[in-house]
Amino acid sequence: MKRILLLSLWLGLLLTFGLGLQNCKKDPDPTPTKPPVTTTPGSTTTSPGTSTTATTSTAPGISTATAPTATGVTSASARVSAVIEGNGGAAISQHGFVYSKTSQTPTLNDSKTELGATSGPFPLTISSNLTGLEGNARYYVRAYATNATGTSYGGGGAFTTLPAGTSFSRVSWEVHSSAFPKVGLINPIVVSHNNKLYTVGGSFPAANQANAGNFTYNNEFWEYDIASKKWTQLVNAPGQVFANTGFASRFIYNNNLWVADFTQFYEYDFTKKVWSVKFNLPKINGSRTQALVGDKLYLISIFASQPTQVVDLKNGTLAEIPALRTEAGNWFPSNATFVKDKRIYFWATTNTNNVPDVKMYTYYLDTETNTYTNLGMPNNLAPVTARQLSPNTLYEKDGILYIMANVGGVANYFSYNPATNMYAPLSFNNSPIVADTRNVYAGNGVMYSVLGQDKNSGSGTAPNNPARYDKNIYQVRFE
Repeated sequence: MKRILLLSLWLGLLLTFGLGLQNCKKDPDPTPTKPPVTTTPGSTTTSPGTSTTATTSTAPGISTATAPTATGVTSASARVSAVIEGNGGAAISQHGFVYSKTSQTPTLNDSKTELGATSGPFPLTISSNLTGLEGNARYYVRAYATNATGTSYGGGGAFTTLPAGTSFSRVSWEVHSSAFPKVGLINPIVVSHNNKLYTVGGSFPAANQANAGNFTYNNEFWEYDIASKKWTQLVNAPGQVFANTGFASRFIYNNNLWVADFTQFYEYDFTKKVWSVKFNLPKINGSRTQALVGDKLYLISIFASQPTQVVDLKNGTLAEIPALRTEAGNWFPSNATFVKDKRIYFWATTNTNNVPDVKMYTYYLDTETNTYTNLGMPNNLAPVTARQLSPNTLYEKDGILYIMANVGGVANYFSYNPATNMYAPLSFNNSPIVADTRNVYAGNGVMYSVLGQDKNSGSGTAPNNPARYDKNIYQVRFE
């Protein structure tokens, strides 16, 4: 009995131990996982056999909708601006502008400015000062931006520095006076003398006539004192001054005012305050392109049927030389002329709208040989810029001409170097002056824009309505 009891006890212990071993058995390992995927910033990647979406970083985007703009251009510097549209998905490490005189598509291998890293926000307008430039030179410029992927360049732009040694790079204006006593005066002759402005002739609107073409021509003579801003009516000019078209002769000679109609020259003596007839000629051509060289007045013509006339003011005689021969087409001569070394510089523009090959040539007439020379298109003037460009007011300083020109009916201002036949635009602060006003240079870098602007022509406003006319005198200062 005791033996049976011991055997049962051992069997129980063995059974319990076996069950314990069974419970302690290790579970099988789960299916191994794949190692983690390393992704490139800006992109995502999934394992093969599944859909994939990727966004790869690119070089920064720079606006090409408009070319870089240049402002504050001087003989040695300019400020340029452009737009960066985005960073291309990676941080911009460097950006700025590249520029060159020789390459129209400059790169980082050319001159450049470095504005450093930027994080936006985008679109981002950037600006930079270009310094150490050469005077009277054409520069090509592009914006650039660099990230980890590469460098992008924007569209190309260009500007021309002012000639070295010139002191004017911008134009400012102000209303000097608005006190002209009459309703409106259209296209008078305007001259400057001893800090005073003088208007002769022109036209007043005819009373009670609504047609914009009805005006009364006159020979009234007015003085405007710049210092006191006062208008004074003086004794009328004799005869019917050929003034309405702006073709009449008008100049200061022997310190007096001279004007002409179709056959006669008149002189106004500022000391005696009287007019006198100087001499009669068979016919005086109307010419907007005229210049006084010594004692001779040159009335330059571009019409084959009308010669250029040379009036000797000392003895009252008239000579004729051939007119300028232009290329075929409709040409328009400039009001502005400039005399240097007995040469009369002037301009002629193809007066045709909506054509791609508009031209503006610079000419000079050698008054010793009576021959014309065509200097061609200014070296940096594109045809689109030449469209309707006709210089009509200028003055000279240190051999550089400062010009007000008509570009699409709006006053624009340039410097021009006859030695290199190159232009440079002058920055301007939103003048209301339009190119059809009468303009006169008064010295010391100051020009006056005087009356003559029919600001509502064609609007149906009656000519005798005072609201039709801009009676202001604008002072335009070159700085």
